[in-house]
Amino acid sequence: MAIIGIYGLTAFEVRRRFREIGIRLSLGAKPDSIRAMIVRQRMGLTAVGAAVGLLIAWVLMRWIESSLYGITANDPIT
Repeated sequence: MAIIGIYGLTAFEVRRRFREIGIRLSLGAKPDSIRAMIVRQRMGLTAVGAAVGLLIAWVLMRWIESSLYGITANDPIT
């Protein structure tokens, strides 16, 4: 589901910036540089989202662990 969400947001962003991308291409930008720009921006946002998600999961792990009986929150099998 995360991959589908990232794909959807990337497609939305590219469509929103369609004119800008066209202008960049007409001024001589290479398609590979435009692709790299988009991937670099998306990966930055993805990294920030992953970091925030892991931080929230770590904080909530203590609360979840108090609700479990006989199992630790970081038990890999569970």
